[in-house]
Amino acid sequence: MRKTSNFFKSSAILSTTIFTLLGACAIEDPIDYTTGSGSYDFTSPTAVSLEIDNGTASTSSFVVTLDMIAKDDVAVTSYYASESRTKPSATANGWKSFQQTTKFTLSETSRMGIYPRNVYVWFKDNSGNISESVEGSINLIVYDTTAPSANAFLIDNGSDSTNDDIVNLIFNATDDEEVTDYYVSESSSKPLAGDAGWTSYKKSVSYTFDNDTSGEKNGICLV
Repeated sequence: MRKTSNFFKSSAILSTTIFTLLGACAIEDPIDYTTGSGSYDFTSPTAVSLEIDNGTASTSSFVVTLDMIAKDDVAVTSYYASESRTKPSATANGWKSFQQTTKFTLSETSRMGIYPRNVYVWFKDNSGNISESVEGSINLIVYDTTAPSANAFLIDNGSDSTNDDIVNLIFNATDDEEVTDYYVSESSSKPLAGDAGWTSYKKSVSYTFDNDTSGEKNGICLV
């Protein structure tokens, strides 16, 4: 009888110990590292596409429109647009709240010409994961819209009169790019850019009056 009693007593102690251990393991809920509250998102967003000004090849405006598409298993929260291909850090200045359509200012230049511009965009989720970049390109065309300035115009070094129908003209004109041509006429009507009579610009040239009659002559230089 004593052996049987000791056996049941040992079994009861062992059972209590096992249930205690199991209970201790059961008080912590399993952690979901992919979804749900308190989860960890390790998946970066996917950059799908970038279109500049609806895919047009060129623009004369420094401000363009970006149409962006990106996706993520949770949500895309931010985007970073730059003309540099260097990938930004998650804490870099320049991240903005994600929107599919937004404005972007290209790097400016005052020089006339055609300038290729490449734009790179990255996307970020709420966990700080950053996508690979997506690239778009457009040609920036800069036109010269500033007319030259005619600073000075002298006939025979400023003489009041002459007996010769051939005179010397001295010009002084400036431009933010370059003065290329001049136009001389005894008419005050402004010529068109495509009119005949434009000549490659020089600071000093000879000019022959239209006739040999005496009287006041008006020499007009337009550049």
